[in-house]
Amino acid sequence: MVTGPTEVVDMVAAHAGDATVIDVRSLGHTTRTTFYGELPEQLRLEATRRGAELGPVPLQDLLVHLTDLGDERSLVARSTEERS
Repeated sequence: MVTGPTEVVDMVAAHAGDATVIDVRSLGHTTRTTFYGELPEQLRLEATRRGAELGPVPLQDLLVHLTDLGDERSLVARSTEERS
């Protein structure tokens, strides 16, 4: 999970590599984005240098995001289908 100035968090999301954005929350000029997967180390260092905070995703939040069926298929369902 990356929290910080919107422009920094957006930069992280744009260069996230194989990590998938699973949730975005914004309030004013601050954004919190939840990623599934590992962010590149250099990107993590740059985000921290620019004022963002990186932290773990609470397990309950992760499970909600991974199994949410909403308008799109869940990340778990897509992952299972890709392996088939």
